[in-house]
Amino acid sequence: MEKKIKIGAVCGWAVGTDWFAGQIRKIFPDAYVEAIYPGNPSCPDEAQKLLDRTSADIYLGHSLGSLWLLHHKGLIGGKTPIYLASPVLAFPKEKNLGGKISVGQLKYLKKILATGKKNFEPIINFFSTWNLSDVGELLDNLPDSESLLNGLDFLMSVSFTGPLPDNFEFIVGEQDDLLDPVALKNCIPRLIIAPQVGHNPIPLVKLFAPRIDARIKQLKEGSAEAIINAPG
Repeated sequence: MEKKIKIGAVCGWAVGTDWFAGQIRKIFPDAYVEAIYPGNPSCPDEAQKLLDRTSADIYLGHSLGSLWLLHHKGLIGGKTPIYLASPVLAFPKEKNLGGKISVGQLKYLKKILATGKKNFEPIINFFSTWNLSDVGELLDNLPDSESLLNGLDFLMSVSFTGPLPDNFEFIVGEQDDLLDPVALKNCIPRLIIAPQVGHNPIPLVKLFAPRIDARIKQLKEGSAEAIINAPG
C-alpha cells in the first residue's frame, strides 16, 4: 500500500484549524493534513506534544505558525521539509527584522481582546486584507480568547536571529500589509517574493505547491524503496 504523506499545517494568528486544514487539503488532496494552532506558542512542552501528536512528514507554517516552527525547530528532525508562508522572524517593526506592526499597535489589539467582549472588528479588519469573498467561516472557527492573547504575547516577544536551517523554505507576498518583503529578503536571501500577493496564506501555499508536490513524490518513492529493500 502506498504511504499517504502527512502535512502538519501550523496556523497563523486567529486562523482556526478547521478552516486552514480544509484549505490545505484542497491544494494537496492526496496528502493527509492535520492543522495545529498552538494555545501557548512560547511553551516548549506544548510544542513537543503537538509535534509528537502530529508526527508529520512535511510541515507548513503561516505567519505566527512560521515563527513557531522556527522557535521550536530543535524539536523537529533536521531533514524534515518545512515550508514557511509569510515568514516571521520578529513581528514588531522595532526589531528591524521585517515586521511592519509596532509594539504599541499589538498592545492596543491585546487590550481590546482582553476585555472579554465579542469585539470582532479588529479581527475582521485583519482578515479584510486577504481578499476573501466571505470571512464568516474564519470568524466561526476562531481560536479561544486565551490562545489569541497568548499568540499576541508570542508575536511581541519572540525573535529568531539564528542561522536559517537548510530544511526550511520561505515565501512572502510582495503586497503583504504586515511584513516588509525587502527587509525580509535582507534577512533571508533565499526568500521567494510573490508578486501581487498579500498576507493570505492560500495563494502563497499554491505557489509553493510544485515544490511540495515534488517533495511528496520523493518521500513516497523513498518509502516504497525502503519497503522493497527491507530484510525479509
